Amino acid sequence: MSKTKCCAYVLSKWAKTKVILPNEALAAHIPETRRMTRQGLEMMLDQYRMVYVKPDKGTYGTGVMRVEREDGVLGTIYRFQEGKKERSFYSYDEMYRAIKKRTGRRMYLVQKGIHLLKHKKRRFDLRVMVQMSPSKKWVTTGIIGRLADPKKVVTNVHNGER
Repeated sequence: MSKTKCCAYVLSKWAKTKVILPNEALAAHIPETRRMTRQGLEMMLDQYRMVYVKPDKGTYGTGVMRVEREDGVLGTIYRFQEGKKERSFYSYDEMYRAIKKRTGRRMYLVQKGIHLLKHKKRRFDLRVMVQMSPSKKWVTTGIIGRLADPKKVVTNVHNGER
């Protein structure tokens, strides 16, 4: 008797994104996402002012950084926050080197930032679980609200204590 796999797990966020994007109905709900490069991050910061940099493979929000560009009267300030730690820079190159020090050789993605709603000064999001039923129809099987630590950028509760 042969064993069959019941489930296939795709760990890569990039692979999942590439599968979703050809479907126009779904693609409309996916924030712009690309592989992180020096030029790609700079271009997206210029366009959106706030982006998220996240590992291609990972869970619980570990390694996710909120990256911002703020233009002021004294010049441009770049900052990124990972966990509870925030750092600021007066040059893009300096900030990018600091981010690369954290990411190493691992593949990271850069994604258009979405300003989350807040409840009592804490970010929150809603997550919806959708699964295919035995009759091959997509059904909503769960919805959960997640409330972030007031000092963190992600709503994942297990993303470390930095």
